[in-house]
Amino acid sequence: MAKSRPQIDTPQLLLLRAVADNQIGPALPQALALAHCQSSKLIKMDLDDIPGEDTILRQAINHEEAYILGENAKVVLEWERLFSVEEKLNHETSQLTRIESHKFQRALYRLMILSWSYGANAYPPYSIDDVARGTELPRSLKRQKRYLQTLQTPELRELVTVAVFLCRIGERVLEMAGGTNGTDDVYHWESQPLFIGPALLLRCYQQSGAGYMKSIWLDDDSLADEFIMKPAQQVLADRSLAREALYQPSLLVGS
Repeated sequence: MAKSRPQIDTPQLLLLRAVADNQIGPALPQALALAHCQSSKLIKMDLDDIPGEDTILRQAINHEEAYILGENAKVVLEWERLFSVEEKLNHETSQLTRIESHKFQRALYRLMILSWSYGANAYPPYSIDDVARGTELPRSLKRQKRYLQTLQTPELRELVTVAVFLCRIGERVLEMAGGTNGTDDVYHWESQPLFIGPALLLRCYQQSGAGYMKSIWLDDDSLADEFIMKPAQQVLADRSLAREALYQPSLLVGS
């Protein structure tokens, strides 16, 4: 993980940190790591360049990161609301408990780190040719796997469950858009909802269409097809968990 930046305890920065902690809660380490990646424009990075969750709370937070934290929190809270509606229909309340919320948000922020660092933000359409793609794909998957290997098994399974949930929402977006790209060809889906990232996927879902997606990736872009899910399944297989179902909402709901 990345080296720590010095902590500068000015009253203003301390206030920013207090506001961030109150707004985000227990998932603050993951939220801060994402905000730092975004403010520093960290893409295609090695594991050592990603801010460490165990040290990020001791680092200074600047005004740009504080703004990013607020914008990302809106996305995360809306996804949490959608997930709770889907998965708590048979419960007394559709709102996640504090523990459930922490697990969901922690997983989603980590997915957002991967999407920001190795997804469409790092590989815009037509930015690499077929030859470069042959080099970039294994390199990207290897970096994703290294990040996922740092997670404890319960947290990895929670992340995979949230990832599958996002992919299922992506399928609905496709259905709402008619399931075609205008030429009667069905989108090659796979992990592409994860590749474009939760923020853009949410916009597509809210506006009932896949129009935004057309400018983000190519239908047959292999960089998107195996994104996150292939390395995640490899890590699960390495831990002798390959036969377990990928989507296990009970890991998040009912805590």
